[in-house]
Amino acid sequence: MSIAALVVALAAGVVMGMFGAGGSILVVPMLVHVAAVDPRTATTASLVVVGVTSLITCALDFGRVRIKIAAAFALAGIPGAYVGSLVSQRLEPTTLMLLFASAMIMMALTMLRQRRFDASQEPSVSKIIPVAFGIGILTGTVGVGGGLLIVPSLLVFGGVTMADAIGTSLVIITINCVSGLVARSPDLFAVPWGITLLFTLASVVGSLLGLAIAKRMSVMGLRRAFAVFVLGLGLFELAMNLPV
Repeated sequence: MSIAALVVALAAGVVMGMFGAGGSILVVPMLVHVAAVDPRTATTASLVVVGVTSLITCALDFGRVRIKIAAAFALAGIPGAYVGSLVSQRLEPTTLMLLFASAMIMMALTMLRQRRFDASQEPSVSKIIPVAFGIGILTGTVGVGGGLLIVPSLLVFGGVTMADAIGTSLVIITINCVSGLVARSPDLFAVPWGITLLFTLASVVGSLLGLAIAKRMSVMGLRRAFAVFVLGLGLFELAMNLPV
């Protein structure tokens, strides 16, 4: 087992604990390029790593979870993801990633432009349902990265605090991972469970560290750090997929 792989798994957990998103975008490349796992198997193993990490992290701080928002987001996102899976069959992979990168950049810039982040007393379920459906379409089309759009959408459209957005996002991610594992149940036999469980342990430890860091940061600092993180990933994906 590569030390570098465990460090990346730890980092993925830190990111999830701090921001409530971003685990899969680190875990999948790590499994493929560092642990030499087949890409399809890596995405299945990633569901285990990210799902368990999300579940444990949100369970330790369940008071931050907005159950109604999480349920509405999950229910609206499922049909959206189905529509997105149909759309993906008609688009080139490069086009899909450019759409994903563009959405990440727009969300990040929206967050950075906001000078005030006053959450409403009652989060808006009615506003979040169409947004969740749209993100479901995008994630179903692209196949990865839903968590990186869930938190910004909860902040911009849901009217929740940053702390609540992180906890709620982790619940949504857990639901998505369970759904994905059910759909991929035949692939579970091919998962290298030794590596996967070791990565999961490292990721959980990292998430606890990330959660502790998040609690010490100011609300504005945490929001802006997340926006910069999403913007950087979006620009990276854009650069990687633009025609030369």
